[in-house]
Formats: sequence, structure tokens, C-alpha cells
Amino acid sequence: MAEGRARDRPERPTRRGRRRRRVRWWGAAAIIVATLLVAEASARAIGPNIERTAGSEERAFLKADQMYRRSGPTDVAILGSSETAGGLVPSVIEQHAPGIDGVYNAALAGTFVDTYRAWADQVVIPALDPKVGVISMLPMTVADIPEKDSPNYLEARAAYDSAFDQITGGQLGSIGWRLRQRSALIRYRPYLRDPATLARGIGRTLRGEEQPTPTAGTGMDWTTETDPAVVAVNTGPDGEVYDYHQESVPTDADPLGAALYREFSKGRFDVAELEAFVDDLRDRSITPAILVLPVDRGPLEAGGVDLATMDGWTEQLVAWADDEGIPIHEEFTRSWASDLFHDRNHLDEAGAQRLSETVGAWLQDECDAGDLFADCSTGS
Repeated sequence: MAEGRARDRPERPTRRGRRRRRVRWWGAAAIIVATLLVAEASARAIGPNIERTAGSEERAFLKADQMYRRSGPTDVAILGSSETAGGLVPSVIEQHAPGIDGVYNAALAGTFVDTYRAWADQVVIPALDPKVGVISMLPMTVADIPEKDSPNYLEARAAYDSAFDQITGGQLGSIGWRLRQRSALIRYRPYLRDPATLARGIGRTLRGEEQPTPTAGTGMDWTTETDPAVVAVNTGPDGEVYDYHQESVPTDADPLGAALYREFSKGRFDVAELEAFVDDLRDRSITPAILVLPVDRGPLEAGGVDLATMDGWTEQLVAWADDEGIPIHEEFTRSWASDLFHDRNHLDEAGAQRLSETVGAWLQDECDAGDLFADCSTGS
């Protein structure tokens, strides 16, 4: 009986005899494409509502957008830090330098020469193809100073490095930028990676929370402002920023600013990074030029600092540039009225206007002397 039951049971197929279900290649491709489309649609909806974590990145993104979208030539690209970003107005420079066709202020706050160089190499030069690179700075920028190893600067540099990588798509240049503009997954990927940040962004999207529309002229702190709309209304069409437009509160002495300059003065003059940047520009057939910016000397000196060290560095910088055949203009050792400043280091709106007029006249003089680029004096 048992034997009969055993014979009646169907034999189980062996492992070798089983059929494997195979997913066609086109089926796998369809699944991948569908998944990416859903992810892209989700990123487009959620991305704008995700908290930003670095204000410096937002301005780098905005300036990259401006540069890649510019039409026509840009003869002069300006590199520098916050003093430059707020202190030079390209449209005013162009008015006083008729031989130059197009100026863009690519300066980024919180930077030293190493970041100028990376930004120029990865984004500014590929986007603008300038004929002249104006390296604008205060004298402590070309010195070995403790500030370069401070947490604030290192954090800013890390944020900028991340931004540059996102803008270029891993050194793909303008192609990387175009991919980022077209894909929310690429544009927002640094924020999408963090589960907690992503969850908060999803919550804000589902609740329909909207950010208030900012108004221009309110100023901003680049280290903390992360709203792209606020950054946009505080950035001019040619890269100049409005963060420092407001005139400073009148003061006879600035002891805190003076203390900072005393710390700067403990460094030593060193042009190694600047020299490497100049060589980079020349290797790409771009004429380097150097601008040394003014500061509000009166309150700093009354606050207890002797600016002789910085003046000495400025003199050394001018001598070095002259030896290297680099056009240079300096305003640091000159006295500027306090009502032209937002604080001791940043010019206000009136100060930026005056400096831009001065820089335009200087560039036109260099242009007429044939020290910038061919056909400069007649326009390009």
C-alpha cells in the first residue's frame, strides 16, 4: 500500500530541471529608468524645501549660473574675497574702462588665494574665458597667517570645495553645470543623502510650507544665509554683492578690529600661492593683474594697531609684481574716509562706487599702455 502511494506521487523536478526566470535586459532597463524618473520627480518637488547647510555654497551656485548664462565676451574676471565681492561694481568699472568689453565680479566671501585658484580653474575660466584675471585682496591675503588655519576658514573652504564639485559634475566643466541645471537629483544630492534632512524636507513639502519672498537691500550674513532667494536678491547681475551697502556706525576707534590686525601682523610675507596662481593664469594666456584694497585706517590705528607691518607687505607685493611684470594698483596705504565703509574692511555702497571708478581708470591706463591684451584700447 505504501509502495503504491509512493509510486502515485509525481516526481519533484530536480534543481537542474527547474526553469530559471530571466529578466530581459530591456525589462531591467525599464525598471531603472522608471525608478530614476520617480526619484527625479520627487527631488524636484522636495529639493527646494530641503534646509541648506552652507550659505557659501548658495552664492557659488548662483555665480556659476550667472557666469555660464552670460552672453557676449567677458574680458575681465575679478577674483577675491568678501571685500572684493562687495567693493567692485563691474558696470561702473566698464564705464571708466571703455577699452574693456565685459567685467564680472567672481569673488567669494571667506576665501584666500588657494580657493581663488580652485574656483578660477574649475568654474570661472571655463565659464567666462576671460582675457584678464584681476586678483583683488588685502595684504594679509598673501601672508602666512594663523587665520588660514582657523575653523571658520577651513569650514568655508570645505563648503566651497563641495560646491565646486557639484557645479562641475566632477570636473566636467560646463557639461557638469548643464547636468546640474537639468537634474534635481544632481542639484540637491548633498542634501538628499542625509536621512534626517531629507525627512524634514518631505514634511515641509507635504505641509505646503512656503518661504517668504525676500526683498532687496536687506543685507545678509553669507556664513549663515542659506535661502537661495535671499542670496539672489543680494547679488547683482554681474556678481557684485549688496551685503555691505549700509554705511557703518560712526566710530573713532575700533579696538576689536585692531586686535585682529595685530594677530595678522604675526604672520610673514609669502607670495608662493599667489605666484602659482599667476603662473596658472599665464599658462592659459590670461593676463594677471593685482589690486590691493583699502581699509578704514583711522579707527583701526586709534584702536591700537600699527599698520606698518601691513604697509610693508604691500610695498613688498608691489615690488614683487613690478619685477614679475604684473600690473598692480594699491589703495591700502592711502587714507579713505570712514563714511565710505560698511565696517573697517568692507566698503559701503558709496565706497564701492568710488573704488570701482578708480579701478576702471587704472585698467584703462594699463589697457592704453598695451599691458592687458591685444586691441584692448579699441575694445574687443
